Amino acid sequence: MAASIIEGIRIGGLACAVPTGKVETKSYENIFGAEDVRKFIDMVGVKERYVSVEKQTGSDLCYVAAKQLMEKKQLEASSIDAVIYMCQIPDYKQPSTAYVLHKRLNLRNECFAFDINLGCTGFIYGVSVMASLIHAGLVKTGLILVGEVSRADKNTSDHSNAMMFGDAGAACIIEKGKGQIETLLKSDGNGFHIMGIPGGQARHPLDKENPDWESLEPHMDGFETFRFAITKAPAAWKEFSKAFGKTTEDYNYVMFHQSNKFMVDHIAHKMKLKPEQYPMSIDRYGNTNGVSIPVTVVDLCGRQKPDGQLKLLCIAFGVGLSWGVLSLEIDAKDVLPMIYSDDYFEEAYETVFGKGREAEEQENE
Repeated sequence: MAASIIEGIRIGGLACAVPTGKVETKSYENIFGAEDVRKFIDMVGVKERYVSVEKQTGSDLCYVAAKQLMEKKQLEASSIDAVIYMCQIPDYKQPSTAYVLHKRLNLRNECFAFDINLGCTGFIYGVSVMASLIHAGLVKTGLILVGEVSRADKNTSDHSNAMMFGDAGAACIIEKGKGQIETLLKSDGNGFHIMGIPGGQARHPLDKENPDWESLEPHMDGFETFRFAITKAPAAWKEFSKAFGKTTEDYNYVMFHQSNKFMVDHIAHKMKLKPEQYPMSIDRYGNTNGVSIPVTVVDLCGRQKPDGQLKLLCIAFGVGLSWGVLSLEIDAKDVLPMIYSDDYFEEAYETVFGKGREAEEQENE
């Protein structure tokens, strides 16, 4: 996508939810050894993160964030025209998880819903897509939900994955109004194999008799991922800056996808940023994939209590390969404090797809 300005757009509110279960990285010393854990903390930056309970999914965290955001903004479900769920790990293969959220939020039939399967760039792509729908006149008020629960900590054979990823969900209201966003989105399918989870779907289905569980583990070529991020992200900013005549001084903060501390610091150095210009949240929340930029915004507002309009430059990069730049403004008072919840959708485990229906009918007789 070429650099574009989408006018008549307002960011109406932002909320994030994480589980209550806090895991300190030092707790892995008895598994990986104190020295390896220390090196991981120094390089990657994750000191602690929040991990979901067993039955909790990314959509559960998004639901809690959306409900509280809608209540805070006094936004009726009937006023929402579209809901888009950005994720890598949906609740089901079918249907799109957006329909589960459509039901739970009691949205009207005229509100359309769909998923976009995207990882680390989920937030900037989601905002750009919803803003485009509003600009085209299809939507007046839309809800972007970005959720991820990785379960990567369950595998202790790979210490990087086990200690890196945190769980989170975000809800963002985007509506027609005075304002604009500026966006630049990029893709390179030649790098589709650099990071991902190859197994469990049509290309590599699981054999019921002899399932290959390793194919469900996240794969990442560390060197290629690092090279991709430190070259593409600064180049995208340079292109964005030239297209819109912007410098980093035009923004209150630069919000990076929280991939890891070493990588972000390297990109920030290339962009000649000072540490105070790019807040970090990876030390307290881990890498939350596509939710990491909203988490960083919510964390910043909770700690620093800024007033008035925040001008934010968002830069993300990751699986796909995909990367991009997004600028937006949001009033600090429209950013909710971090929400903590272990709630999950019990009905999904009791009656989904007819399971348990027979027992219900017998109980009703």
